[in-house]
Amino acid sequence: MACIYISYQKMKQIFYKIYYRKKYPDSNKIINVDPLNIKYRSVPPFKSQFPKHGTYIVGGDWDYIDHDTQIMYSNKYESILNKRKIIPIQNYGYYKCLQNHFIHDVEWCQTNFYKFLKERNPESERFSSPGKIEKRFNEIDDLYNKIKSEGYQSQKKIMGDNLSNTQNEPIDEVLISITRDGTLVFEEGFHRFTIARILQIPTIPVRIIVRHKYWQDTRNAFANIRSDKRLICGSDLHPDLAEFT
Repeated sequence: MACIYISYQKMKQIFYKIYYRKKYPDSNKIINVDPLNIKYRSVPPFKSQFPKHGTYIVGGDWDYIDHDTQIMYSNKYESILNKRKIIPIQNYGYYKCLQNHFIHDVEWCQTNFYKFLKERNPESERFSSPGKIEKRFNEIDDLYNKIKSEGYQSQKKIMGDNLSNTQNEPIDEVLISITRDGTLVFEEGFHRFTIARILQIPTIPVRIIVRHKYWQDTRNAFANIRSDKRLICGSDLHPDLAEFT
């Protein structure tokens, strides 16, 4: 069933490319956003459904926000393609683990996420043994210290001369999706995104993997406005509409 669902979605993308033509989004487009304006995450993320190097238009009710569901770790949900939901970032246990560690100086081993790992042993290679758990937390500490001391850097800047002409550096930026009303939703790049939020980095580069069909219709309508669009929106211009001004 999952394969049939994925094939159906890919066929829809072909239709959308023909339908929207030049207004179909550029898969390499990067926008800069305030990470504090990304207040939700999708479970499971769209990377479990689509190749992350593309950008896709998806209709339906996947952007329903569930304010009640609490999830400790999203890994076990990634195979449930037909039950995607949007939850507040604060409802995600792994996010609160990093918050408690870096903001409130809680040791990793005292966090609820660590206790979850010890009790549940989730199907994740990075957390499959006590040694790997410790190694992973040390890597997160190193990433936090690096971003705190050197600032948040784009993948292009990080790769520098190591980036070949065949590599497409925007692929590895933080991924987001956009709901029908323009709400920004986190998808991938969890540690960089969370650390940027904790450090209150003003803006970070992100790439959009999925837009709701109704939001794409909004983009089309906005692009067709002939008057000065900045006079209409002022400083509240949505970052995904800026290319049309």
